[in-house]
Amino acid sequence: MKKCLVILFALTFVCSVTQAMPPEKVSTLATKLSFKNRSYYVLSDNTCWEVINLTKRSRSFREWWNNVRLVPESFESLPEKWELGTVIDLYPRNTFPNIPFENASNKEELSSCSYVLIHSVTKQILFAKPLAIGECLFRVRKDARDDGYDVGYSRGHNVGYTQGYNQGHGDGYHKGYSEGFSDGVRQGKIIFSS
Repeated sequence: MKKCLVILFALTFVCSVTQAMPPEKVSTLATKLSFKNRSYYVLSDNTCWEVINLTKRSRSFREWWNNVRLVPESFESLPEKWELGTVIDLYPRNTFPNIPFENASNKEELSSCSYVLIHSVTKQILFAKPLAIGECLFRVRKDARDDGYDVGYSRGHNVGYTQGYNQGHGDGYHKGYSEGFSDGVRQGKIIFSS
């Protein structure tokens, strides 16, 4: 019953908003850049946007047991999944009074967004902040550098640790074995029989 109500709410929400009010702007996705924590869109009208998806909070045991949906399915969208050439409807965020922020784990980040992006075909919803071109380039460079550093550090740590462990273990094993063997022969504990 609850699941049906949530689905009905989601359909009512998306349909009522998209039919009741025309979008402020309609544009197509020209370029997208996705990093570990952020995504950036450049639309066909040459505007830059920082795009954020609603991240659901963890369900409680009771919510899980009762199979409660925290947010409508239209909010479960990832920026990197949207294809180039997608037609996007842009709405001011204040035209959406029923956004389920209480079930989002990134409430603060979403509250800084001033626009809602709606995929014109699938009706999936993302949140966005407009950026000046210079600021967008600066953020893209910074996020690319940070992601590159994190990936390089992670790979370097794993490779260096593994190689160091293998080299040290091999050297220690062979040295210990040869010293132990020669000590055993010297002390007469290892006897060769012919």
